[in-house]
Amino acid sequence: QPAAQPAAQSATGDAPTALERRMMKAGCEIPQVHERGITIQELRLVREHVQARCETDGWQGLRPDGSGKMVPTAVKPEDVNLYDVNEYLLKPATKDVRGGRCSLVERLASGPRKPLVFLSHAWSHPFFRTVEIIEQHMVDREYADHDAVWICAFAIRQNDPGAEIPDHITESPFFLALRVAQMTLIVMGEQAELLGRMWCGLEAHLSMVEGNQEGRTLTTDIYTMSEGKVERLTDGFIREDVSNGDPNVSPAEWGRPHLKKERDARFPLALVGKAMQFTLAKAATSEESDATNILKYVRAGDGGETVVNCTFRARSFISVLPLLQGELANAVDAEAGFKALKGSVLTKLPLSSLPQAHTAGLLTSLPLPLMELIMANSKLDDGHAATLGAFLKKSNALRVLRLGGNKITHVGCVSLAEALKTNTSLTLLNLGSNKVGSDGVVAIANALMHNAKTALRVLWIDENAVGKPGGVALGKAMVGNTSLIEMHMSGNDFGSEAAEAFLPGLKAHPTLVKFNVRSCGISEEGQSSLKKAWGQRGGLLSV
Repeated sequence: QPAAQPAAQSATGDAPTALERRMMKAGCEIPQVHERGITIQELRLVREHVQARCETDGWQGLRPDGSGKMVPTAVKPEDVNLYDVNEYLLKPATKDVRGGRCSLVERLASGPRKPLVFLSHAWSHPFFRTVEIIEQHMVDREYADHDAVWICAFAIRQNDPGAEIPDHITESPFFLALRVAQMTLIVMGEQAELLGRMWCGLEAHLSMVEGNQEGRTLTTDIYTMSEGKVERLTDGFIREDVSNGDPNVSPAEWGRPHLKKERDARFPLALVGKAMQFTLAKAATSEESDATNILKYVRAGDGGETVVNCTFRARSFISVLPLLQGELANAVDAEAGFKALKGSVLTKLPLSSLPQAHTAGLLTSLPLPLMELIMANSKLDDGHAATLGAFLKKSNALRVLRLGGNKITHVGCVSLAEALKTNTSLTLLNLGSNKVGSDGVVAIANALMHNAKTALRVLWIDENAVGKPGGVALGKAMVGNTSLIEMHMSGNDFGSEAAEAFLPGLKAHPTLVKFNVRSCGISEEGQSSLKKAWGQRGGLLSV
């Protein structure tokens, strides 16, 4: 039940803050710790409370003096961390509710809240900066300020925290919260303090390696504050990377890698270097038994701690890989980065304009769990395409392969087509603005006819100097294999004869929703025939 008194009321008798008034009206008991998420609205109330109370009530926190000794020191609101919030707000606000068996979330919520986002961080990070980072993440990942974030300080009953953290890892609230969350936000301080916390290492393992109860790894973003601004290493694309910000457009298909590259470049290189040194076994815990239990749990999984070490290092390395040229060519150890990548379980690699010196190293280090590879405008040639073809033959996870704007000819396209004859995972192939010609497209068409189990749904071959033979071959493939639902082929030279070859495919292909042959040399009569074959099915026909 709601407490009658304004918890954590000002020692100087000031009027209650909005947070205190909220606690007098709301509150409930939530037995499951992992269901005690806090909303962004409530985090703002806590921030306002700190702003109002910190200096007025003379808050002090342990800070290093000139000799490095930790001593009580007066703190300003912007310097307050979660240790200070715990002492001056969380403990006082909950100590008289159910004998201290209460968390701050239970003083604010009306019922259980499963978290959308899990926050992995160090308590020593300034609280105001943490809130600002969460607010930016909310914008980037498009969730609402009433959605819940799991933050251990606010979820766990701080007057008796040990009672809510069992010895067994799989029963801990951290583990259970990550099992129901969809995203993890890692907050790095200026000194990357959290890399030295083994609990954060476990959280990285559960987020990026093991995944949630749905069997999916969590979208895991790494944010920090640098020179007063939030800087971000995002897990794949965010909405600002998508053309026109269209909410109906898939980031995997339309995300613009150069925007992500520019954003990654602003992330402090020193932090990336430290992240590339992450080693779970070297991290610490306050209790030796926790370290023992964490290492035992991680080592029992496939690949043990090597996988989480490699995955965390690789996530950081990939973000700076496009920058490793000129003065920054030796900024990080590329050989170590590629080794980490190969041993990782990364699923997304959205890259752009890679240094030529590192392209081959990347392609020979792709991890088998990879699901999205985007290497647009990266000067890939036929040799690179052959390497990708070999990877595609052994991959059963890759779903998106975007290779637009490169230098792949029919020779490289044949290598990719050979892999398509047996591959059953790839759903999107973008070869737009290459030089594959008719011979390359004929090879792709033959592969589609050969592979009855192909998963390919979206094909881009626009602006590839494809003539009539390529168009005719695709038309036959459309009849023999109806897996494709989008075909983007504008800017080629099919001519009207190829257009006639498409007609049987359109009629036999009711699931096709996008068909683009604009600027392909098709006569008005041919265009009219295509429109008639398309009929009233809806979708998008561009002739």
